[in-house]
Amino acid sequence: RQTLGGVIATNTHGTGIDKQGFASQVVALEVVDGTGQARVASRTENPELFDAARSGLGLVGVITRVTLEVLPRFHVACSERTVSLSEV
Repeated sequence: RQTLGGVIATNTHGTGIDKQGFASQVVALEVVDGTGQARVASRTENPELFDAARSGLGLVGVITRVTLEVLPRFHVACSERTVSLSEV
């Protein structure tokens, strides 16, 4: 199963050339480092740790708390059709 911490650490992203990785939505997080110390990081508090933890594959520690920047819920419509290669 995928976890929020795993999605962030691996910088999983959606589809589309203009879509940033999931880690771009993180505004703050808490990481427990190799010594067992819980450290809070954001763009303004421990920014180096923040950047490393957002896409660090767990290298700097285990993400235990996350604050995300989110958008209001919205609906996506899908339209599919078959076209000839010349139309494409």
